[in-house]
Amino acid sequence: MRLQTRASTLSPEFAHMLMTTLLPRLQSTMRRCSLNIQMLLDLCSSWISHYPAEKTWSHVSITGMNEYELEQNKQADDYTVRDLNTDPKLPYDDQSFDIVTCTVSFDYLCRPLEVMKEVGRVLKVGGMVLLSTSNRCFPSKAVNIWLQTGDMEHVLIYGSYMHYAGCFDAPEALDLGGPLSRLGFADPVYVIRAKKSS
Repeated sequence: MRLQTRASTLSPEFAHMLMTTLLPRLQSTMRRCSLNIQMLLDLCSSWISHYPAEKTWSHVSITGMNEYELEQNKQADDYTVRDLNTDPKLPYDDQSFDIVTCTVSFDYLCRPLEVMKEVGRVLKVGGMVLLSTSNRCFPSKAVNIWLQTGDMEHVLIYGSYMHYAGCFDAPEALDLGGPLSRLGFADPVYVIRAKKSS
């Protein structure tokens, strides 16, 4: 179901931004966080959301920039075509969602703190934001600070967005890459998450 659209001239890019060896780890993290919740929002989404195959929630809303890609997302119940770099306001009511996710895409946002404040607005109190990051990206699209920093700085940057949004508990980071990543057999993948406190 399409809720709201803006014209999109972007060409579809049906790319996997995570190595298949790490996808189950991300899905497992999502599974643990999404138990007994109802409403999910996936930001900067595409033809796939990195949620577990088994559905334990009631509704998934997604936003992204390419309507054709969003139409192909089988986990979504509705989608909104939205360029958050042009307009960071999310088209949802206050306290609408239990969880907001963004998978390896927050590094493309030019106004990330404004978007994070919007995430806090649409999350229910006690709800959670989960941002995942890797060292994979489209260099022509990522913001400069992302290209000039490494994995640990990326984790700190994401955590700072949550801190300065002013409505989250202290963020925590999970290293999903583990030994495979440290040995160079897999991409580094981190999840930075925080609960909305007020």
